[in-house]
Amino acid sequence: MTIIKYPMTKDYRKEWGLIDAVRELVQNCLDNKDQRSEFNLSVDGRLTIITKNFELPMKYFALGQSFKAENSIGGFGEGFKIALMILAREDCRTHVLNGTKVIWPTFERCDTLELDLFTLTFEDHIDVNHEPVDNKSLCFQADLPAELIPELKEKVNVFSDNILPLPNTVDILEEYPGQVFVNGLWVCREAKFKYGYNFSPSKIRLGCDRQIASAHGMAWETSQVWAGKVTPSNADDVLNMMTEGDLDVKDIQYFISKSKARLITEAFVRRFGHVTIKQMGSGLSYGMSVGGSLYSTMKQSGYANVTNTWAEKNTPHSILTQFLETNKSKIRRDVRLKFDPLLEQAKGWKKQK
Repeated sequence: MTIIKYPMTKDYRKEWGLIDAVRELVQNCLDNKDQRSEFNLSVDGRLTIITKNFELPMKYFALGQSFKAENSIGGFGEGFKIALMILAREDCRTHVLNGTKVIWPTFERCDTLELDLFTLTFEDHIDVNHEPVDNKSLCFQADLPAELIPELKEKVNVFSDNILPLPNTVDILEEYPGQVFVNGLWVCREAKFKYGYNFSPSKIRLGCDRQIASAHGMAWETSQVWAGKVTPSNADDVLNMMTEGDLDVKDIQYFISKSKARLITEAFVRRFGHVTIKQMGSGLSYGMSVGGSLYSTMKQSGYANVTNTWAEKNTPHSILTQFLETNKSKIRRDVRLKFDPLLEQAKGWKKQK
């Protein structure tokens, strides 16, 4: 018998629940791309995950060791041990069959620290006839509360009634508004997304707790997708997302082509007419204000009437123009003419912040 005690009490990672633990175990098996795993969730909550012809080497039960495949979200690293700890903490009658061993996750007293610490106990797997058994597989089993099943089906794709295909890059999920998946793994809800998205691991980096650090990183990726998907039939929808400030298209202006920018501009003109537009926050006294993303997109189309940003207050061009107007009686004509090329250059100069 082998016993490994980890420096983890029941209070460690209190923000993790059973859903997080199951998601972690499932994704670890999915990330093991050389072996195919089978996933089963019975109606009474019995969870079974089997990876045949695979045994997890002992060293990967140490903290700091990770069995990670290329282009994967994770793989039997720290999260795997935390997942077993959560299952033990929630009294889910969990065990792991790993080749010739059966592993029991529990909490055992540490007299030195005077605390109950998460413990894995490794025993030889013996059948009813006291003969050794080699499962030639890795198998997780746990008894989960039956009331958890609906949420598991929603958030852990392999148990869903509508399993998502693995994305090549980023898939748009109209039927899952505001929900974010990575390789079919439910990650979070983002209220500022109109649609749901399934990202490949190459497009989005997850933290050790399967969380995404910034919604703006996702917006950069979704904007690229939408920039290539604008058509005459969905241009109005894309325009709506831009005017509503949805994260889906927050950075679309950096990726959109002139022809697709024109489709959005035409949708705008159909709605508001061929009005002159200016960027939100502009100090100009004329023009219709639009957000920066929409302004840049419409300006790029070549089809919109846009204000000249260089004419705004306190820009280099406006300061030079005001200087000439104030001092025109004091400047010789030949010197004045030399200012014209400078004024033209000043249109491209940025305003100092």
